Amino acid sequence: MESGALSDPGFSEFAKKVVLFCHVTTQVETDKYQSLLKEKGGRGFPTLLFLDADGNVLAQQGERTVAGFERTAALLQGLEATRKKADAGDASAKVDLLLAEMKLGGVKTRDQASSRLVGLQPDAGQKKELDSFFTEWEVEELMAERPPVDEVAQKFAAMWREGRVPEGRNARYFWNTLLTWADKKGDAEILETALAKMKELSYGQYERRLAELKKKQQ
Repeated sequence: MESGALSDPGFSEFAKKVVLFCHVTTQVETDKYQSLLKEKGGRGFPTLLFLDADGNVLAQQGERTVAGFERTAALLQGLEATRKKADAGDASAKVDLLLAEMKLGGVKTRDQASSRLVGLQPDAGQKKELDSFFTEWEVEELMAERPPVDEVAQKFAAMWREGRVPEGRNARYFWNTLLTWADKKGDAEILETALAKMKELSYGQYERRLAELKKKQQ
């Protein structure tokens, strides 16, 4: 965090819009509020949350960038207006509300989302966002089931051929699994694609930074 979002010049501007709160969980029994992390649903370090004035969790922050923080804050600010439109019967607003709650972590499974979509007809933009979430959940469900690695890789390969690939939190696991499997099977097409994706995920930010530095030096 110190070398990432907290060192971004934009963080100081974002911080003016919110009340910052930091809690350090320790193994020291005499330290106060050591159950706070668990009470708020945290499972690891750091856990980043948006809370209301009473300490209720509004959203768990996934992306650890200033841009990500700004997007979550904007979603929360517009949530109430979207909910009012949805409650008034606006079908498009109902989909927007679902998407907002998915992004904020309030809807966590495909079944929950699917039940909310019954009778609704998302537009092209909404459908694209929904498909992205459903793909991430599909990968997570496979991870939770823990089938043999070859079985997982075959399903991932089928998803890739169908154009359904995760672009968020599960992308690295997805492509690394395919990379190892394609090497083992001798599948040059998938190996080339997975290798390029892993390079981008692992070193893309440094390649972009290098390009910026070279441009400045010209």
